[in-house]
Amino acid sequence: MASGYCRVGELDKAIEYYQQALAIYREVKNQQMEGESLNNLGNIYTHLGELRKAIDCYQQALIISREIKAQELEALVLNNLGMIHKDLGELDKAVDNYQQALTINRKVKDQELETQILYNLGGTYKNLGKLDKAIEYYQQALIISKKINVQETAAQILNSLGIAYRNLGELEKAIDYYQQALVISRETDDNQEEGLILNNLGVSYRNLGKLEKAIDYYQQALVINQKTEDKQGEGSCLNNLGVAHIELNKTEAAHYYFKQALVVWEKIHSPSAEKARDNLNRLDNIENTEKQNFINETNVDVNALIFKKMLKWLVIFISGIGMIIWFITRS
Repeated sequence: MASGYCRVGELDKAIEYYQQALAIYREVKNQQMEGESLNNLGNIYTHLGELRKAIDCYQQALIISREIKAQELEALVLNNLGMIHKDLGELDKAVDNYQQALTINRKVKDQELETQILYNLGGTYKNLGKLDKAIEYYQQALIISKKINVQETAAQILNSLGIAYRNLGELEKAIDYYQQALVISRETDDNQEEGLILNNLGVSYRNLGKLEKAIDYYQQALVINQKTEDKQGEGSCLNNLGVAHIELNKTEAAHYYFKQALVVWEKIHSPSAEKARDNLNRLDNIENTEKQNFINETNVDVNALIFKKMLKWLVIFISGIGMIIWFITRS
């Protein structure tokens, strides 16, 4: 019943039922189910953003899994702890959790979980700035995902490989991985992943200086993000469209897109709204600087005209004095 409430998004009710189940499993001394219930509670608290509560549940589940030598549960819990520590920015702890999970999981041969652990290791090493190591783990995860035919996961891994190569400045390689990911995301009707990939393609083409192509991909991504109601992704596409239009010197269009990004991000109270505000301020400064340059150029022209007129009258004046002196001397 608790899992049913999770599926329909009633997480408070799910917590209540898991707590009741936990009490029963403890009473009847069913440690396997107690550990699984604690892991599930940790998952719900993670989803709610209550990460310290999640860690507490996972730690209790980990102790139980080790006591009863339930290695599948132990690997699963260690992977979940790794994700929490990654979210908290505790990357070295995350790597340690993932490595332990990987070692244990290879004993029980759960290839789907192994793919997830390897993918998570890749993401953590990317955040540590160790891109070569990130790529190594992504490639291992990709091989297994294709072997067991987990298509949606393969698309995510290919997209992440694209990001890693883009960060290394290997843009053509990045685009190749994005295109592979795009094909799979469309085959599996994974609209959310498709939106991410299209946006990333736009970024790579912009970095190559192919702005019209970048705009085309941003526009495609925008349509999908609006369809899936991914407001964070929608704001990102709008913001990126603004940047591309600045580079095309289309400041009016850029202003429109930045303003739209700000509206979308403010609705969901996203920290990214600050980025849109900064871009609008910079754009206003650019426009003001251009106006000031125009005024300065105009002032230079006006001053030059005045100087020319003054010079003309000065020449006439000097000529007049010269004529007077000539008449005086002739007299």
